[in-house]
Amino acid sequence: MGKLVAKHAIPLQLGEVLLCVEAITAFYPAYVQWKERRCAQAAQDAVQNGF
Repeated sequence: MGKLVAKHAIPLQLGEVLLCVEAITAFYPAYVQWKERRCAQAAQDAVQNGF
């Protein structure tokens, strides 16, 4: 009984993992750009504040 359930659960989990990977791949470049902008902004603020 347990093996049968496991057999059906694996493709479902694989599909979910692939969806997650696709979502991460889609959002990662935007996230990197946002992070770089934030770091640049933080550096500018630090320079302006005399740190």
